[in-house]
Amino acid sequence: MNLNLKKLFKKNIKELNIDRKIFLYYSKKRHIPICAMPNLNLIMASNKSFLNFCYSFNNFYNKKIQLNNENINLISKIVIAHEIGHILDKKIYKNKAQYSLIISKLIETMLNYNFDFNNLNNLPYEIEINLLELKKNIIERETNAWEIGKNILNFSNENEIILFNKMKEYALATYNYGNYKNIIKDHNIENMFNFKKRFKLEKAL
Repeated sequence: MNLNLKKLFKKNIKELNIDRKIFLYYSKKRHIPICAMPNLNLIMASNKSFLNFCYSFNNFYNKKIQLNNENINLISKIVIAHEIGHILDKKIYKNKAQYSLIISKLIETMLNYNFDFNNLNNLPYEIEINLLELKKNIIERETNAWEIGKNILNFSNENEIILFNKMKEYALATYNYGNYKNIIKDHNIENMFNFKKRFKLEKAL
């Protein structure tokens, strides 16, 4: 409750080794997932999303990461560097275009199978391949952002490098080992499927 995260995030942005104006939209009350909007040079974040990340990160390592002031300050700096990595990523628009194509292909394949979202235990091969392509696309985008984030950070000691690597490992693990149910939920695939299905039915009438 005593953290002034907005001030801390702004300080993090100023201290990073970048030659670009980065804007911050921060909410203390609303739950806004930490994310970057490259076309606007904007980072969005909230008090809840950052604290959720800290506790999830800590739990991933069986509560061996101390959430003291020093580590929280460093975690915030690394998170900001990673999001700026998305903004500075020259491949981001190509990657997002591929992402859109994969999503469209996935929805069409699901429609062809008249897919039932209540039965995710026995996926048709084509749908599973589409979901794997989606996962690879996301991991590539995230890996690029982590690499760029590492290059713009000024590490003071070995402990900071260790914490960075642990955060990268945790973040990529959430995408690499995430199950298909979570992927479908996180990327709003069921809603897009229902919309496209309804649109096709209305067009056929």
